Amino acid sequence: MISLILLNWNGKEVLERAIKSVLKQTYKDYEIIVIDNNSKDGSQEMLKKYKVKLIQLKENRGVIEPRNIGMKSAKGEFLFILDNDAELKEDAFERVVEKFEKNPKLGIISCSLLDKKNKTSVWMHKFSKEFDKKSFYTTIYSGGAHVIRKSILKRTGYYPDYYFITAEEIDLSLRVLDEGFEIIYFPDIIVYHKQRNENDVSELSKYLAMRNMFWVYWRLFPVDYALFRTFKKICRDFLNKNFSKAFYNAIIKIPFIINDRRPIKRSTLKLIKKLENEPLLIN
Repeated sequence: MISLILLNWNGKEVLERAIKSVLKQTYKDYEIIVIDNNSKDGSQEMLKKYKVKLIQLKENRGVIEPRNIGMKSAKGEFLFILDNDAELKEDAFERVVEKFEKNPKLGIISCSLLDKKNKTSVWMHKFSKEFDKKSFYTTIYSGGAHVIRKSILKRTGYYPDYYFITAEEIDLSLRVLDEGFEIIYFPDIIVYHKQRNENDVSELSKYLAMRNMFWVYWRLFPVDYALFRTFKKICRDFLNKNFSKAFYNAIIKIPFIINDRRPIKRSTLKLIKKLENEPLLIN
């Protein structure tokens, strides 16, 4: 069974399009879970037309905590996390189940993100986009379009709520790889999602992305590598207008982050470097 998890905040129109794309799926064993961040645009009323499980929050709690709430309430073994402004190709669920059942080591599926012209709209991998039509092992995925095998979360844990928004995918991907599971990009699992312009990213998101990456380093990397990545990031971002606030607010939480520390193995670090350097293709 697939649990489709949609996070919504004042996205009534795009949310309905996302739900309609789910209803067209060729694979029918699924549930739809919508976590609503206290929308004021009539989203809740619109959802009454559809068979969905609505989890209504009393305030906007960002992205990560609501996403965890949805995953913990899911009945399915495969958790398909989708942005409310994305739509699925009709065979996406069918292909997801096929991939997971075929490979017991598969932990997370990284989906192909296309625009309406079937061109890759979002590419976050370290190497060239020319590999967008090939399957390969990877270290990252899009937070707004990925599928997780729920059973592995008993070993890795869920997303850290305190990140609020951004960097949670990097955190979980490191833990998934450290537990010996695989993250694979599949070009045939297609999600339609337009590329966001730089101007569409809020200053809050930019600040949180910077702050949270320091936390990823300090929480999950071996000490020497955490210090190296921290120094490198300081040199790169020092002149950024968000740097002072981000670094200060990262620093003051160090006792909390250290208490929550779970460094990955050296072997995992070597694997990550290898996968980021060049694509390891799947035949």
